[in-house]
Order: sequence, then structure tokens, then C-alpha cells
Amino acid sequence: MKKIEPDSIPELTFFPYFVAAFTVLALIFAFIDNKWLYLLWFTLFSLALCAALYDFYLWEYDYGHNLAPNAPMKFEGESFQPPLFGSKDVINFVAKSYPHIGGYLIGISILFSGLAGYLKFKKSSS
Repeated sequence: MKKIEPDSIPELTFFPYFVAAFTVLALIFAFIDNKWLYLLWFTLFSLALCAALYDFYLWEYDYGHNLAPNAPMKFEGESFQPPLFGSKDVINFVAKSYPHIGGYLIGISILFSGLAGYLKFKKSSS
């Protein structure tokens, strides 16, 4: 694959600001305690996650299909694109891609925000 240059990945510079913004927004919405704001945060966070996964997929595609000129192995008609999630046989080895602690924390955040919104809607309807 081509060499990964962190300076050429703009997402690495603005991603911390997105994390901070979603955290502050979550705290503000929790303080206001409105069911529609809970739903708004859940929706925004879910959309941002989908956009981030799509962006990551595009980076994987680029790195897997545009091999470095001096790559030690090149196979005509073949590419090395790791899976977005799961495992995949690539020629003679297995590429595995599973979330680590950050991915699990994101999943827990979405789960809890959805649960909070559900409970808030349920409480206001009774």
C-alpha cells in the first residue's frame, strides 16, 4: 500500500473538535432536558458516525487500490482493501478489522442516547 502520511489526512486535525462539540452539545442538551433535543443529538451523532464510516471506507479504498510504485507484491486485477468491519482473505493472509475501545465507547454512547430519548418520550406520554 502507499505510505500513510498523517499530515495528508485532514480528518485528523478537525476530528478532535467534532468530539468536543458533540460532548458539549450532549451536556447542554442533558441540562435542558428536552425530549426533542435528545432525539436531535441521537440523530446528529448517528449521521456523523455514518459519514465517518463512509469517509474511512473511502480512505481504505484509496490505499487498497492505489499501491505504492515500489510495492513488493502486485497482482494484476487484485487489490488489497481491508474490510471496514470483520475479516477478509486477501491472497495468502487474513485481514481483520474490529473496533477498539473508541469504537465500543461510540456504540455505548449511541445506545445510551437512544435509550435516554426513548425513556424521555415514554415518560412524557404517560
